[in-house]
Amino acid sequence: GADDAIQVFPVFINSFPVITSPDSIAVSGDGEFAYVTNRSSDTVSKIDIELRKTVSVIRVGAGPHGVDVLQR
Repeated sequence: GADDAIQVFPVFINSFPVITSPDSIAVSGDGEFAYVTNRSSDTVSKIDIELRKTVSVIRVGAGPHGVDVLQR
C-alpha cells in the first residue's frame, strides 16, 4: 500500500548518485519509469526502474516540489 511505497522511497532513491535532494516521486502508468524531483539542482530525474538507471535529467524551475505523470 501507500505506507510501503513511503518506506521504499528512500532506499530506492538513495541508490542513484546523480539525484540530489530528492523530494517527490511519480511512476509512469506502465511502471517503466520513475520521475524524481531534485530540489537543490532544479531538475527532475527520469529513471528506468527495471535497469535501475537514470536515463535523463530534465531542467525545470527553481526548487521543484511534487511531480505527477499524465497519461495520454
